[in-house]
Amino acid sequence: MTTLSPILARARGSQFLRHNAIFFSGSLVVSVLNYLYYPILGRLLPATSFGEIQAVVSLFLQATIFLGVVGNVAVNVVANEPDAARRSRTVGELERLAGLVVLIGLVAGLLALPAIQRYLHFNDPLPFIILGISLFISVPLSLRQAYLRGVNAFGRLSMSNILSAAAKLLASVAFVLGGFGTAGAIGGLVAAQLIALIYTARYARRLGLHPLAGRWRWPDLAVIRPQLAYAGLVLIISLVTTVQFSFDILVVKHYFSAEIAGAYAGIATIARIIYFLTGSVAGVLLSTVKLGEPAAATRGLLWRSVVLQTVLGGAALTAFALFPSFFTRLLLGPRYLELSSLLPELSLALFVIAFINLLLTYDLALRRYSSAVIAVAGAALTFGAVALHHGTPAAVVRALLIGSVLMLGLRLLDTVRRRLWPHRG
Repeated sequence: MTTLSPILARARGSQFLRHNAIFFSGSLVVSVLNYLYYPILGRLLPATSFGEIQAVVSLFLQATIFLGVVGNVAVNVVANEPDAARRSRTVGELERLAGLVVLIGLVAGLLALPAIQRYLHFNDPLPFIILGISLFISVPLSLRQAYLRGVNAFGRLSMSNILSAAAKLLASVAFVLGGFGTAGAIGGLVAAQLIALIYTARYARRLGLHPLAGRWRWPDLAVIRPQLAYAGLVLIISLVTTVQFSFDILVVKHYFSAEIAGAYAGIATIARIIYFLTGSVAGVLLSTVKLGEPAAATRGLLWRSVVLQTVLGGAALTAFALFPSFFTRLLLGPRYLELSSLLPELSLALFVIAFINLLLTYDLALRRYSSAVIAVAGAALTFGAVALHHGTPAAVVRALLIGSVLMLGLRLLDTVRRRLWPHRG
């Protein structure tokens, strides 16, 4: 006990661990609410409709990659910029830029809607139209949440996410019970974002984020230009990590029947608990690592993050690997047991992808531009593996795991390279 007392005292006094505890606690509640969304809807809807929901959610993740980019740039700016007025102005101009890009994307998506429907075998365009509304609301919401992360307001950020997750669950269930099917489930996302936006905007303003005059004018590129190179890096990393953990659902939706795609979507939902359970660790790391700090200090933060992520993700991985049928039946019901044998291997793949995300987030915090090469090369290996092996859902999972392990290996080799030749970046 005497030996442990100093360790416990240091842990209680650590701002890094306190932020992790707050954000993890909030993220845990959010994860529970988010994953109640899937098993509840999985029981209320036929498997074919559930597969449609997962496909639309995957599209949402791909479509919001750009917002994730702008948000991470904003986090890095807010965390490192001491001048409150300058960081508020930069975040505001980033929001203008994001709004313009999303608007252009929505117009392009509307023109391509018939082709998207055919590729994913959708008869009704309404879920995609509702998805577009959700994307538009995501712009101000994501920038205000990024600001809260940058100033380490993890309590307020967690409450925003909890409100969003709870509203999404309640509204989606109500809409589905009202007979709106897939469109109703996606409509719940819009209701949730509106509630989260009202809450987040209020507290971001209290903490120094003030709206710009002339909200709808062209963004001031002079303010944004210094961040463009970094935005390019964040774009590449965000694109790779988001696609890495979600594109398998779209692959299965394209190559297999609606019934198989729906069952696979359910199993993938369970495995992704690992990714989202550990996501708070990377979120805290991005806003905690500061540019210009000694390398030993930043590496210490990384190692503590690795330990936290191993404990959290490892516990879930062990449970899913040992009792796949139990968790499938518990979370989704007996209709999804046919593919429950995929859960152990798919969970391992998500565990690996979560570590890739953590290491690349560390690179983003330090603005390491060479990490983009590692990310692209790793993604190419994964896509190549899936392109060669997609004859069965099990083959898709195995290819995803192999590609992810190879990608993690490339990133670890890059760590060795940096230690041997630090002057090369």
